[in-house]
Amino acid sequence: MIRKTNQARLENAALQQTNDITFCEIQNDKVIAYVKTASDGNCILCIVNLDPHHSQGGMVRLPLHKINKNHDEHYIVHDLLTDSRYTWKGDWNFVDLNPHIMPMHLFRIENC
Repeated sequence: MIRKTNQARLENAALQQTNDITFCEIQNDKVIAYVKTASDGNCILCIVNLDPHHSQGGMVRLPLHKINKNHDEHYIVHDLLTDSRYTWKGDWNFVDLNPHIMPMHLFRIENC
């Protein structure tokens, strides 16, 4: 996971700076989520389970204005750690993280 995280940092401009971070509303205080954007259009959504023992999940609200999406628009989030892709729509989407399998998502939002 560390190797893949470092690879993602090298390949994504949003992860190469410490500014332009927006924390996301999430319906579970044991999960944290934030969006980072770069001037080149690169958008990253990081979601982390803060509970090392139990699965945690909930609805996360993305700031659509930061990722250039509309409420009725479908978009792809690509997990850079697992290479999984999901189609999301609108600002509220569900996540579930099992700390024994993968305690975080590091999503690149495609066509941001």
